[in-house]
Amino acid sequence: MVIKHLIFGTSMVAATICFANPSPADQIRFDGLGDLKVGQSFSEVSKLLPNEVFPVASKLRASSDCYHVSPVKHPGMTLMFKKDHLVRIDVTQPLFRTSSGLGIGDDFNALKLRYHEAVLQQQNGAPEQKQVTIVSPDKLYAFRFTFDQSRIDSISAGQADAVALDEGCY
Repeated sequence: MVIKHLIFGTSMVAATICFANPSPADQIRFDGLGDLKVGQSFSEVSKLLPNEVFPVASKLRASSDCYHVSPVKHPGMTLMFKKDHLVRIDVTQPLFRTSSGLGIGDDFNALKLRYHEAVLQQQNGAPEQKQVTIVSPDKLYAFRFTFDQSRIDSISAGQADAVALDEGCY
């Protein structure tokens, strides 16, 4: 019995440490994720993610200068480009976490603990479906956390104006 608790306790501590301190490659920042940085050209991004992102034909784009790309080897990640430059990154899988340790599946209280300045920006119908936007100190970038049943189900990061768009490209 004592051994079970010790093993369980040790694995919980290890899991907590992993989630609390994401590696730089898995860390979502206001201005990017890992080596991806808002403002990079499509060409620069495709060099960082070889054989994962491919040009979108003009006729398939949401608008003439805006489009989304989903890297092949990174399920749950979508990159938004405007004028062929990265402006937003959306994630829906728990592989990625903010520098404060927040990620997909965390609850609303976890966000409030880490981002005291968080302001409820939009209420979508039911109280358990919220969007919280946090703007960077320089006001150039933002995070948007979308909740379903009081749990984070997507995180967007990038230019504040791009993060503010509900559907991404218009």
